[in-house]
Order: sequence, then structure tokens, then C-alpha cells
Amino acid sequence: MAKVYWFVTVNETNAPYESNYTVDLLETHNVVNVQFYLGFRKSQSVSVYLHQIVNHLVEQGILEPQIPTYSTERQRKVGDFKFVIIKEQPDLIVNDKLSSLDRRLIGGRIYLQKITASPISWYGLEFSNVVEESSPLFITQDQDQYLIQKANYKFNPNKPGIFQWQSVDDVFLMVVD
Repeated sequence: MAKVYWFVTVNETNAPYESNYTVDLLETHNVVNVQFYLGFRKSQSVSVYLHQIVNHLVEQGILEPQIPTYSTERQRKVGDFKFVIIKEQPDLIVNDKLSSLDRRLIGGRIYLQKITASPISWYGLEFSNVVEESSPLFITQDQDQYLIQKANYKFNPNKPGIFQWQSVDDVFLMVVD
């Protein structure tokens, strides 16, 4: 389990060699929001930049050192990072409320994402611990007007694994392993 959770966003700017960042601790000591502002010609080595920020925050006393038990680097102040990249998965078939222009634009974006470099190589994370998670681009909130609840399940605390099912017509016990 991580001691500190980092939310990192990379913002590309129009200034070619800009490299700035902001840090927001979100009024905690274990959740940090980092916003990078990097120029379009600046290297986007997120892992290197993040280690610099962590060392700076530890030196300032804002974050506590998290010295690993075993390390190949002397005087290391922070353990390993695990990067989670959220990959948006648009489902254009399900979302029928999009105009044809929006569908073409999103389809073009999907095509460009398939033929360009992956975020892992783009952000210099090839040798880091990286996990890619999929997230839906659209979350539809449509409700089916014909969906009706017919039964209620109640947990019986005296008999674990046994639920009582009550319907309009009858009552019986259902055993769940």
C-alpha cells in the first residue's frame, strides 16, 4: 500500500522549452496533485521530474522521507513508484446521442492514438512499473422506464450464507455458498 498517492497531469504549453510545475497537497499529507507545464519541445520524462519534485518536497519538510529498506541508490528518500495510466475507451456504438461530426472527430482521435507512440514511451516510463487501466469515455445515465424491482434480499445475521427473498407472491429461503 502506498504512503503517498500522486495525481499527475502533463499540460503541453506553446512556449517551446517551458518546464514549470505546481503542487497541491489537497489539505493532506498523503495525496498530492502535480500539474506539469512543459513546452512542446521539452522532454516529458515524468519519472525523472517526479523524483526531483519528491526530493524537493522532502528537503523542504513538506513530505516525510519514505526511505526504502533496500535500494541500489544511496541516501534514497523515497521508495518505488507505480504509475497507473488511465486509457479512455470510447464506445461510439452505445452512445447514440452524438452527432455524426462528433463521431468522426472522436473516431479520428482513436485512430491517431493507435498509430502514435504509447503514453508509456511518450512519458519516458519504459523502465518503470506501469499499469494501464481502461475507463469509459462516456458514462450514460439513461434509465429504463420499464425496469421494476420485484424482490428484496435481506441478510439473516443469525444464519450466515442464508438470505431471505421476499416477492409479491411468496417467501422462501435461498442458500448462498
